[in-house]
Amino acid sequence: MTTLALSIRRPPYDGTEVESHARRELLPHIRHVRECQAVTRKRLDEDVARGRPVWPVKESYGRLQAGKEVRFSRVYAESGQFSDTREL
Repeated sequence: MTTLALSIRRPPYDGTEVESHARRELLPHIRHVRECQAVTRKRLDEDVARGRPVWPVKESYGRLQAGKEVRFSRVYAESGQFSDTREL
């Protein structure tokens, strides 16, 4: 997910139509990664509920996560997916 996010440049470093088109091409990949992440989270929650031992995972929201969401929301906005943009 980090590699995908880092492939999306933030303003003001990208203004060309080619880069805008390349970002829109990433939309299916971003959706796939986010779906896989949701499935993994759900499985971990189910395992914890069943009493199965799970590696301790400390989720945090920091600079890296915020940067990913900014970059992904830009792709959603440029593709007209405003509800997904607001979700992030």
